[in-house]
Amino acid sequence: MCSSDLLAEPFYKLGLLVAEDTARLDEAAAWLGKAAELAPDEPRIHYNYGLALQRVMKPDAAEDELLTAHRLSLETPDYVNALVFFYMQRKEWSKARRYAQQLRELAPQDRGLDALLQEIADDERQSKVQGPQAP
Repeated sequence: MCSSDLLAEPFYKLGLLVAEDTARLDEAAAWLGKAAELAPDEPRIHYNYGLALQRVMKPDAAEDELLTAHRLSLETPDYVNALVFFYMQRKEWSKARRYAQQLRELAPQDRGLDALLQEIADDERQSKVQGPQAP
């Protein structure tokens, strides 16, 4: 662990602790953001920061952090899985499918991934039938 990681660790742990209180998610995201600044090469911090940003409805920033976590650790299934569900929530089906296929390559023994890919295809088909939704 390098010195910047050691400096980031208290902010990271505080962010995780504060995130347990849903009324304090903005504060948790701020602590995790500070940790990410101090340890820019630590994927688990970017991953948790991305999840926190997603929960406080900052999808563009969340996407950046989740992609950073994945880029820093390409073979970590949790990071790929987070991207699959992030893109499913945003109805970005081609991206969801791409990351689900990556996840299947990382965990070929996981039979649930075939069902996940089918769910993505079904949801995409259903959203095309329904057309664009009003906000």
